[in-house]
Amino acid sequence: MPRNATNLVVRTSGGSGDVDLYVCSPDQDERYYFDECAESDNDFNNENITIANPGSVTYVILLEPWDPFSNVRFRASYDVPQINYTPLAIDAGGFHTCALEANQVRCWGRNDYGQTNVPSLFNPKAVTAGVAHSCALDSQGVKCWGINSDGVMNVPALSNPVAVSAGGEHTCALDDTGVVCWGSNEYGQTDVPELLNPRAIDAGLFGVCALHDRGVSCWGAQGNGVSPPADLMFDQDGDGVTSQYGLDAFPNDPGYSSDNDSDGLPDQWETVNGYDNTVDDAVSDVDGDDLNGTEEFAAGTRGDRVDTDADTLPDGWEIGEGRDPTRADYAVSAGLEHTCALDDTGVVCWGFSGNGQTDVPPLSNPTVVSAGGFHTCAVSQRVLL
Repeated sequence: MPRNATNLVVRTSGGSGDVDLYVCSPDQDERYYFDECAESDNDFNNENITIANPGSVTYVILLEPWDPFSNVRFRASYDVPQINYTPLAIDAGGFHTCALEANQVRCWGRNDYGQTNVPSLFNPKAVTAGVAHSCALDSQGVKCWGINSDGVMNVPALSNPVAVSAGGEHTCALDDTGVVCWGSNEYGQTDVPELLNPRAIDAGLFGVCALHDRGVSCWGAQGNGVSPPADLMFDQDGDGVTSQYGLDAFPNDPGYSSDNDSDGLPDQWETVNGYDNTVDDAVSDVDGDDLNGTEEFAAGTRGDRVDTDADTLPDGWEIGEGRDPTRADYAVSAGLEHTCALDDTGVVCWGFSGNGQTDVPPLSNPTVVSAGGFHTCAVSQRVLL
């Protein structure tokens, strides 16, 4: 059990026959002395045991048949420590999770290699949790801690890194040169393919995925949730055509040219965006988003839509906050055997789902998603789920 975990709940249900349930900690003789273990012996298979403060130990779970049984469902769950602050970022690792708040990184879960022992950081900007190691980006660059298998923590020289992602036994960063990966290359996970203006990365167990102007590209071990589906919708320029797999040849430029009224706005752009291409109306704000025509065209936003990227944030406000109003907050995250993406429709997950890690619950305007070993986390309306 992770340290500080609470409310361990173990239950059985369904099927036929009759079983009793026992939950024993390592210092108890779980084989012969069941009276020293937590016990549930209801009729049939509806057994339930709750341990309020389980402690950081490994439990043995036993099912004892009173009648022959089959198809009995088993489930165990526990609560993670409550986060009494608004997380700026969250990343789920193999068996641990890390969160970023203002000027601080917190990690919890399994710590057998020191992956939750956060070192001294200076103004941390990002955090990432791998299978057995973690990394953070601070004002001094990229720092990693935990297991150093295959040199996964030997950070190479990076040029102004802006993102970092820890995988199985490899790590990747996004800097001025593009995507840089290091560590194990057993499955080609550090062989970065050609990417067009990459802006987000995430490393999984044996693979890596990146978001760039051609959509999502993944490399490393194929299968296991690495290869993305073809129906992801990444429409940066709002022309109704996804850029995934290069289907939109000009993902950031609709290709306007002529300017009949010499106001600096292309004729076709004015016609499509509610402006008049026969008069100089470049300083008009047709859609009332605090951007005039010249500003809309320069930013690549729609002149007739308050919110070009449909992410609920007005174009003028996004520009004032230093955001890109032409792109929703897209993201991609590779887990152990599944991958999730944040696209125009919300959170989309694919790959292995034996523990429900691709079963996305109802979310309200999700802004962050992270795929872990056997679970997935998302930030929805600034609430961690």
